[in-house]
Amino acid sequence: MAAKTPGAADARFYLAYLTANDSQRYQADFLHFRHMTRLHPGVARIAVYIAVSAVRPFSAIDRAALDALVQMADACPWLELRRVVWKGNVGRDFSSAEACLRAIGEDARPSDFVMVRNRSAYGPSRAGWYGAYVDQYARFASTGLVGSTINFSGHPKKPTQAPTTHVQTYAYLSQWRHFEPLAAAYPAARCVDRTELIDAGEIGLSRALLAQGLGLSCLQWPNELFTASRPTAPHLPQQDIKKHAREVPLRYKYRAYLRHPRDLRAQLGWAVQLAASVRNAAPPQSAGRHVLLNDYDPAI
Repeated sequence: MAAKTPGAADARFYLAYLTANDSQRYQADFLHFRHMTRLHPGVARIAVYIAVSAVRPFSAIDRAALDALVQMADACPWLELRRVVWKGNVGRDFSSAEACLRAIGEDARPSDFVMVRNRSAYGPSRAGWYGAYVDQYARFASTGLVGSTINFSGHPKKPTQAPTTHVQTYAYLSQWRHFEPLAAAYPAARCVDRTELIDAGEIGLSRALLAQGLGLSCLQWPNELFTASRPTAPHLPQQDIKKHAREVPLRYKYRAYLRHPRDLRAQLGWAVQLAASVRNAAPPQSAGRHVLLNDYDPAI
């Protein structure tokens, strides 16, 4: 039986969606929004915030793609797209999470739920996708963070101080009460080294919550709660499992997702739509919800 989560009955729901402009096609982003708008999340209306990191200078194709994603969300009865944040790439997804969380904090309450997902979280694959993470969160009274999967080890190329048990950050959820203390200076938000991002960011986030006496759990191992005093379990795989976790609603990236026959015609339509928007120099219909931040890279 699930534990009672404080204030959950009156909770509101938020989603921080993190992406980058390294691909001009925005293929994965389109598919993610396509599935989020077609599969009911299992909770009430979700307030959505998007952060886009500048891997290259922003261009007309970026504006057209994000405007189209906003329009997809606007046409969905359970998504409310509130803001698109354009930012530099320092800190990558962790600075994007920080930017979204600061915006979410403008009206979030302690009991509200916040999901953070990046472009490497493929899906959702089924209805009830957001609710599944909320239900897992409520399963244990001391939960601090829930994800699709958990990894027990650090980066293979960098010695990492224990504990290294961490929720893998392609998809994770917590209540605002736990995110709020971190939002002003999010783990790894100013990091530039990739291995440091894993240590200070992915592992650092879980470590910060473990230090508060909170637990970590995941949908792949729903009956397990990991804490500072129980950081692992010998009966579970000790290697990275994210590529093998196929039954979670938000799954780590895999090639077949981008080539599924059911989505090929829609992907063609998406490419045609973007090309037409750029060719016609159509002004963004959602301009009022776009914000440019120089906090993470003055070169953007």
